[in-house]
Amino acid sequence: MTKTETKNIQQKKKTNYNVYGVKDSIFYLCAGIFCGLIGAAILQLIAAPLALPARVALAIIAVAAGAVIGILKNPGKNREPVPYRRQDAFEFIGLYDLSAREDLRGSDVLSRETEVEYIDQVLETLIFRQNSIKQAICLTGKSGCGKSTILSFFKQKYQDRYEIYDFSGSYSHFQAALTEIFGLHLDQELIARTRNRKLVFILDQFERFFFLDEEKKEQIRATISVLCRKNAAIILSMREEYLADFMKEFDINNMKEGARGLQDTENTGILNNLTSTIRDDRKNYHVQETAAAFQIAKWGSETIKDRSLMHLEHVGSHSQTASLDPVGNTIFYCENQNDVKVRCNGTEEEATLLQSKCEILFGAEGRALYEKHKHEPLIQQQITYHMMEYEKKVKETSMEELKQLFEEEDYELLNRYFDIQLTAAGNFFHASRILYLLSQARLNHVVMKRPDLEFGLFEDQFSRDGHKEINQMIDKLEELQLIRRNVKRSDQEYEIAHDFIAQAFLNYSNSSMDRNVKSALDIYMAEYLDANKKIYIEQKRQHSAKAQKSGYYRNLFIVFSVLAILVDGIVHFAFNPWLDMWKDSNVYGDIFTFVPLLMTEACMIYIFNVYQKVVQFYRGRKETACKVIYAVIMAAAVFANFFYPHGLIFYGLGLALMGANCAFLLNDSYQKASRMEMRNYGLKCSMIGIVFAIVHLIFWAFNRQFPTYIIFVEMAMMVILVVYAYLAHMTREYLYGRRMDASSDRGDA
Repeated sequence: MTKTETKNIQQKKKTNYNVYGVKDSIFYLCAGIFCGLIGAAILQLIAAPLALPARVALAIIAVAAGAVIGILKNPGKNREPVPYRRQDAFEFIGLYDLSAREDLRGSDVLSRETEVEYIDQVLETLIFRQNSIKQAICLTGKSGCGKSTILSFFKQKYQDRYEIYDFSGSYSHFQAALTEIFGLHLDQELIARTRNRKLVFILDQFERFFFLDEEKKEQIRATISVLCRKNAAIILSMREEYLADFMKEFDINNMKEGARGLQDTENTGILNNLTSTIRDDRKNYHVQETAAAFQIAKWGSETIKDRSLMHLEHVGSHSQTASLDPVGNTIFYCENQNDVKVRCNGTEEEATLLQSKCEILFGAEGRALYEKHKHEPLIQQQITYHMMEYEKKVKETSMEELKQLFEEEDYELLNRYFDIQLTAAGNFFHASRILYLLSQARLNHVVMKRPDLEFGLFEDQFSRDGHKEINQMIDKLEELQLIRRNVKRSDQEYEIAHDFIAQAFLNYSNSSMDRNVKSALDIYMAEYLDANKKIYIEQKRQHSAKAQKSGYYRNLFIVFSVLAILVDGIVHFAFNPWLDMWKDSNVYGDIFTFVPLLMTEACMIYIFNVYQKVVQFYRGRKETACKVIYAVIMAAAVFANFFYPHGLIFYGLGLALMGANCAFLLNDSYQKASRMEMRNYGLKCSMIGIVFAIVHLIFWAFNRQFPTYIIFVEMAMMVILVVYAYLAHMTREYLYGRRMDASSDRGDA
């Protein structure tokens, strides 16, 4: 990645100051012109001795300079970074969705023929033959180790031999998906289909089962029991940390039971067997493993089918005969590696296919690259190797810069990957929030409905068409394969592409996401995951919709801003009481300036955004008080313009009143972190406002009429205050975080 691209990405990630619902180009141009007008108005104080043409020229230059700076500062003019995408004829394919055949062509995914052939052998010699019992094949291992890859190779190789049904992902729609395929009479349809065909049901990422409600879990247990029949097989996969949970709820050796029945009659205390023997209480026998692999075992006159794996232990009479299903081990651990071993000249040697590919692509540095990453999870290797190949072939990165990439730590490479993908999506603010919510949902094993996702993003906070931006960003992230639809044909549920991506992004968010945004999302997720707050969240949603429809804050802003312009016009062009009846209190003398009007309008816009985009979403008894305070502050801004020689007093008192409103808005029913953020903001505003009012009174106490330098200092102070306020607080990230503060509820989770 070039230095120019790195700088461009950092600019794209910076706070977005356009909270006004207009195009970036228009906003930055208007902001530049407005700043130019303020600069020109202040410069008129210094340029007062100059002739009128010179002062006009100076004003034009200041406004033009502001407009040019505004245009240049527009981040939208920068070209979007080039994202990493899967490419034809690439050696390494990167992040991918293994549902398509062509996705398996990259050489970074070594063939899993041995694994799938062994699974097929277990199916044919063991699982399909079972009838009275039904074992399931279970693949387990670390996240990203290649479980889904093996299953994808299996589907690709045996799709013509077996009827394969893949129900990977969310299991909340498991029954609905089966009904769509087999109809309402599942049992009868399975009997008919298994007469002539062998059926394989793949339940990938089965750890999600354990986070369903108990009613849904019981339905799935019963459905799995129905699927267990001769000529049918179930293949499960789950992360290793959930294997014990699975074995506590299911009997891997007999899935027909639906759920484990604990043998509480045995004197085992708190100990319970997680792998059970196959029992049939009606025939009074059970099957156990034995080490007597070559011993002929018989039950009465009948030879046991697989004597290497089982023998009979009978309780009672030995005169019974029985025909037993074969059993064997069906839990397999997937090693976290992306390499194989082969036999050459009778000796076993480690294959070096990936190492060779790296050396061919990157020369001598390729071997070091391979050695550095060869023990990482499969999915991380795919991302890393693909990034390097993409940098070289598509972005034409120099070898020197590639060497720097080779030397970066794993977390640095993943951070770079997310930087590029999210900024290339076109809106880092939206993209990062979507990924954060879906990553948290994935690791908490919940599925977020689209309305819940959109509500957590407050999509229309800054624009009435904000939902369109969110929709476009969801489509872009799906195209980049960072997220995917939970149900293929539906856009109502989305999920993160992979557990590894979810965890890696949350690590990335700790250092790369604005803390206001991250804390706001954490508050929302805490509320969303709390089952006891469903009613509260619905009430909050209704209040939010009602607040957004209200025109109170907007209408008052329009009325008072127009009134300020009219008052200024009267004072400057019709009747100025400060040059007549109030001249003894006029500390400005005969100085004519538009700075008070411009400052008034800038302050009113700031106050309006704070109340419109934050305070109005507060729910409680103080809603009416907030509206009254807002009206008083707006009136104070107009008074500041009318009493312009002493406007700093009104600016200060108005700011102090707004700060006090925010500082004491939230009570103990709100989360402590939220209260502290709002309180710190409010107290800071109050202190600054009081200081400004006192400073003006001190100046006035020692000067009946201000010298020009004091007038200039006061104006400069106001400019600095307004600039600081806008740069520090008038960003999407900051307002989004404070809005969640004003609308949150105490979370004890």
